[in-house]
Amino acid sequence: MIDFKKIVSAIVLSTTILVAATVAALEITVEDEESELTISETRFLSDEFRRQIVKALPSSYSVLTRDQIISFFSETKGDLPSGYVEIGKALNSEYVTYGSISKLGSLFTLTLGLYETSTGLLIGEVTKEARDLKDLLEVIREKTPELLVKMPRDSVKEEAPIAAEPEPPKLVEIKIVEVDIPSESKSKTPLWVAIGLDALGVVALGLGYYFNGKAEDSYKRYKDMEKGLPEKEYKSAYDDVKSYAMGRNVFYSVGGVLLLAGVTVHIWF
Repeated sequence: MIDFKKIVSAIVLSTTILVAATVAALEITVEDEESELTISETRFLSDEFRRQIVKALPSSYSVLTRDQIISFFSETKGDLPSGYVEIGKALNSEYVTYGSISKLGSLFTLTLGLYETSTGLLIGEVTKEARDLKDLLEVIREKTPELLVKMPRDSVKEEAPIAAEPEPPKLVEIKIVEVDIPSESKSKTPLWVAIGLDALGVVALGLGYYFNGKAEDSYKRYKDMEKGLPEKEYKSAYDDVKSYAMGRNVFYSVGGVLLLAGVTVHIWF
């Protein structure tokens, strides 16, 4: 498994992350034992749900990973919250998604839902039947964009403006002092900083594109694996898909932030 965290650590530490609305993508759960789905299969379905959420939403949204959610609650003292909205609030997320699988005769029934944590309102919920694991994956890919269609496209958190009575204009005396500054004395440091940020952003996006290709190849190999192989081979292939997908998401996010920072420096200075 590729340890991409060491590759991006220097870039992440030198980058200021913009505050964005957060989505807590909870694990897809199995409602009854008759579903006959393994833990590995439900984890894979949950990861596919997260991938489709990231794909469907603008880059201004931040989607919590399984590791981030587990790490948060492992450090929490006391009883864990019950209910999707309470879990989302505990994770300090503006939205929380969930999924559940039940068995109806010979068919699976998959339900995907989305709550807004601040209001506790159910924004959307979709349900569809599936015959097997492959159909469940197709339902997730088909229904996730439909589930998220009501979410605002501009998710960057801003403080609400306070309405106030307009004040009458005040006369202000302004003194203008002219100072001659030789053009040669202007620092070129901001320009080089902006160029450096742009270059790092392009490199990060390129690595994201590379990991995306690796993720697709690993996923194809996982789907085409023969039945009857040892469990560790399935787990190894599954872990490769997770690793490459996480690397893709991290590099795409870091690359976008770096490019935005470079553009900001260009404009500001």
